[in-house]
Amino acid sequence: MKSRFTNRSPWLGFVAGVLTGILLAYVILIYAANLDVLLTANPLIDHRPSDDADTWVWKSIQALRFFAGIASGAVAAKWSPPRSWGATIALFCLVLVVNIFALFPEHHSPLRLAIWMLAAPLGLIAGKLLHSRINRALPEAVDPAEQPD
Repeated sequence: MKSRFTNRSPWLGFVAGVLTGILLAYVILIYAANLDVLLTANPLIDHRPSDDADTWVWKSIQALRFFAGIASGAVAAKWSPPRSWGATIALFCLVLVVNIFALFPEHHSPLRLAIWMLAAPLGLIAGKLLHSRINRALPEAVDPAEQPD
């Protein structure tokens, strides 16, 4: 008898990816807020280091967004049917829509805007490809009851 928790579907992959993304986005938000408090000497100054694209804080947040995308893409691939791109493409579109309606960074360099816009979506694709590659490299599990004597 097959467990109902081993069934994979694109919707399950999408929901798992969204929940992973929300959790990691919250962690990144807390990270950015704590760094802003620690690095801002005067809390009355209206400047946050995480908003300035010239600081290491902004660059580290973009790296975290990329790695959060990798995690979300891998989780979505894990809970989706094998070789299915449905959940990953849906997450990719969702992240692009969220990015379009989000506040853009203060820096208006096209390269930095592209990094900001594509960090999480490219992470999703990388996570899906990484999961697929790891899954392909692992041997298939064989049920001991089905092995011939």
